[in-house]
Amino acid sequence: MNDKQLYEVLLRLDAAPTISVDDFALLVGIGRSTAYAAIAAGEVPSVRVGRRVRVPSAWVQSQLHRDGRQSDSQSVDRS
Repeated sequence: MNDKQLYEVLLRLDAAPTISVDDFALLVGIGRSTAYAAIAAGEVPSVRVGRRVRVPSAWVQSQLHRDGRQSDSQSVDRS
């Protein structure tokens, strides 16, 4: 994936309530079939719209820590 493709996917992630499985796979660095397998196994939430499968943008952002929160593993002890 080049920088322009990544930029376009990030714009879609910020603008739309859901993203495609292909965009999700690109963002997390996995293959398309692996992404569909994770959805089928219930590891990734999804919404079916007709024949299309979409992944909620808010969930993806939280997993990528783009929602402004830090996970416990990333928190810093400032004492």
